[in-house]
Amino acid sequence: LSLAVCSAAIARRIEAEPHPGWHEPVNLFVAILLEPGNRKSAVFTDTTHPLRELEAELIKAAEPDVARRQSDRRQKKEQLKRFEKLAVDKHGEEASHARHEADQLAAELAGQAEPVLPRLIVDDATAEKLGMMLAEQGGRLASMSPEGGVFDLMAGLYSKSGIPQFGVYLMGHSGDDLITDRVNRQGVRVTRPALTAAYAVQPDVIKGLAARSAFRGRGLLGRFLYAAPKSRIGPREVAPTPVSS
Repeated sequence: LSLAVCSAAIARRIEAEPHPGWHEPVNLFVAILLEPGNRKSAVFTDTTHPLRELEAELIKAAEPDVARRQSDRRQKKEQLKRFEKLAVDKHGEEASHARHEADQLAAELAGQAEPVLPRLIVDDATAEKLGMMLAEQGGRLASMSPEGGVFDLMAGLYSKSGIPQFGVYLMGHSGDDLITDRVNRQGVRVTRPALTAAYAVQPDVIKGLAARSAFRGRGLLGRFLYAAPKSRIGPREVAPTPVSS
C-alpha cells in the first residue's frame, strides 16, 4: 500500500528507463489479499491518509477560483444561446453581429476545459466515470479502496450488457492513450494516462476473477503486484504496548 501511495505521488511526473529507449510508467497496481478481521481497512486508512489530506488541502485552495470560473462559463453559455437565437431571428447587420459574437463565444468555450475541483483518489466509480475523471484531472488519478467492490464494477455490475468493463484500467496502467466515443455521451481523450490502483481485498475475490477468461485473457490480473501477508488473527496481542513517540 505504501508503494502504491508513493507511486501515485510521482505518476506521470517520472518514468523509469531500465535500458536506453525503454521507458516505463511508475504508477503501480497493487492488491493486498487478507481474510476478514485482519484490520485491512484500518491500515488502508492510515496508509492513504497523506494523499487524502493533500487532496483536501488542494480542494480548499481551489474552491474559490473554480467557483468563479464555473460561474463565468455558465454566463458565457447563456450569452451564446442569446446570440445564436438573435442570429436566427434577426436579419441584416444585427444578425451578422450576433453570428460573429456567437462564433467568438463558441470558440472561447471550446478552448476552455470545464472547471473542476482537484482529485487525487477515487473509490467507487464505474469505468466510464473513471475515464472522465482521468480527463478532468489531467490524466493522473489513483483508484484506491479497502474493499473488493471495484472488481464488481470491472466485471460489469452496472453495464447493461453485463460485459466486463476494464479497458480504462489496462490503458491507465500502461500509459496508452485513452480515447472513447459513445452515443449520447461526451467523448473522452486522455494522452498518456497514469492510473494507480490499490485494493485490500479478500483472497476469494481474486480467485473468483481468475476463473473468468476475460480477466485472465486480457491481462488485467497480471498487472497487479500482489501481497498476501500472513494472518495475525489468533496469536496477535489484543492490547499491545502503544508505539512510543
